Amino acid sequence: MALQNVVRGIFRLLILAKTQRLTRVSRDQERTMPARFDLRFRCFDAFHLPHQLLYEDFAKNASISDSLEDSLNVLEFAQEALKDGVDILDKLLAQEGQGDPATWAVAIAQAGPDGLRGLKKVAVANQLAVRILRQALVQASQSPTPLDKLPVKATL
Repeated sequence: MALQNVVRGIFRLLILAKTQRLTRVSRDQERTMPARFDLRFRCFDAFHLPHQLLYEDFAKNASISDSLEDSLNVLEFAQEALKDGVDILDKLLAQEGQGDPATWAVAIAQAGPDGLRGLKKVAVANQLAVRILRQALVQASQSPTPLDKLPVKATL
């Protein structure tokens, strides 16, 4: 659950960065996005979800307008998802070594090769990125400097 929240927050952050043209996505990357999406979320095929996760659905839901209000809303949702992930990770880390070892092993395996602490570092770093991007958006709306000229560039 923590991993799911962190990934949800990061995807929202990336959607906003792409919409605001803060990230550069080459044609080759754009063309391979459906295959990369399928590979990334293949593990969810084992679950019985209401419908299959498709890149086309993600792309349709990922498009947002350039308005400041929409951008701030996306950042708020990203921050909430990341905070929920950090809260779950904090609870898990507080119980480290306690309880059922099998449950603990599953939580560690789901967190990836860097474990729960590594996932928490990723979540906290992205929370910081959300705050910086929020400041940059508000600053850009109040100044004639375009957002892509402010020091918040990233590449995928």
